[in-house]
Amino acid sequence: MAFQPIFDAEHGRVWGHEALVRGPGGESAMSVLGQVNDRNRYRFDQDCRVRAIELAARLFPAEDDLRLSINFMPNAVYEPVACLRATLAAAARVGFPLASLVFELTEDERVDEPEHLVAIVDEYRRQGFTMAVDDFGAGHAGLSRLVDLRPDLVKIDMHLVRGIDTDASRQAVVQAVVVMASTLDVVVLAEGVETEAEYATLLDLGVPLFQGYWFGRPTLEALSPVHPRAQHPELDRTSHEAEPQPDEPRHGDDARPVEDRPGLRRDGDGPRDEGDDQQDGTADDGTRDGAAGLSAHAPTVARPAHQGTSYRRLLASCGPFGSTQKSSARSSSRPPFR
Repeated sequence: MAFQPIFDAEHGRVWGHEALVRGPGGESAMSVLGQVNDRNRYRFDQDCRVRAIELAARLFPAEDDLRLSINFMPNAVYEPVACLRATLAAAARVGFPLASLVFELTEDERVDEPEHLVAIVDEYRRQGFTMAVDDFGAGHAGLSRLVDLRPDLVKIDMHLVRGIDTDASRQAVVQAVVVMASTLDVVVLAEGVETEAEYATLLDLGVPLFQGYWFGRPTLEALSPVHPRAQHPELDRTSHEAEPQPDEPRHGDDARPVEDRPGLRRDGDGPRDEGDDQQDGTADDGTRDGAAGLSAHAPTVARPAHQGTSYRRLLASCGPFGSTQKSSARSSSRPPFR
């Protein structure tokens, strides 16, 4: 199991980590997911949850009030209450707060019985979990799920994030998602952020939570530090160190072993970057030039008007990295980012 940080730009701190599936020897998510079938799907889903909770209890500093984000396979949940027993037992055994658990529903898995999915989400929310829709803007019935499930959090798919700093169409779509989510009292997270320019643009559009290789790569059974410039108040949009290095391929979330390449996600991240979502695995169909980042010569695009907090004001409001503000969410059924 690997962990990738989720950054809260409003408070300048790590908000949580997403658990991404890996083999016992660090094998890629896709190599592991390729062995999942109808016979073992339930056991795989349960084992991933338990392992993620056990590792998080050991790795997460108690004083940091971090959230653990776990992807789950809705088709592996035959009965919500019964299927939560192992999850609840594991959390109780290691002392992990239920209010710190986030369950992500990937858009990549087709669910033939929408009412069953609603029942799952209702029961999970009753237990005090935060519910998220992953890969929003891709996959199956994004808007329908947003309306039917009313999640606490939506994760904008990396396809909409990629190159958003120079793409007015992507900016317009993300702006619409932010406005719509605000109306529905849903928090937005941008995933697959690979450059400082993408981060700056998304901040301007009002996105508060971030995840991607620019912030930190998935790390096997350990917590990755966040890019120091993520919360730096003097971050400049016109120049920065290229990240990653020119000879390094860039992917929002990959499917190869951590040491070879960024990884996938899971306790559920299914197919994503060919192994990075819904138990790890949606494929990102392109890499970016390593030196691309924020360049003084990058083309500029007029941004649409929006109601988000301004980029520099957001950065200026960030406290020192790693500072903690205790959240009442651990004892509340409300999402911790409210």
